Amino acid sequence: MGELTTLCEVNGFAIVYDQDNSESAVWPSPLKVEELIARFFNIPEVERKKKMSHQETYLTERAAKGRPCP
Repeated sequence: MGELTTLCEVNGFAIVYDQDNSESAVWPSPLKVEELIARFFNIPEVERKKKMSHQETYLTERAAKGRPCP
């Protein structure tokens, strides 16, 4: 995750749950994760959703681009 955020020049975090361990692995730190989540929710909802994509819509759009024009 550290390499991805550095290479893409983006903010990001990871929370990994393990069914055998009661504590989650958090990167970069719990405090930084809370800060990033707060920053995300401080962005107006319209702006947050502007570039969001679900897997189904993403795949549908990609398939449509691959089809020849009628």
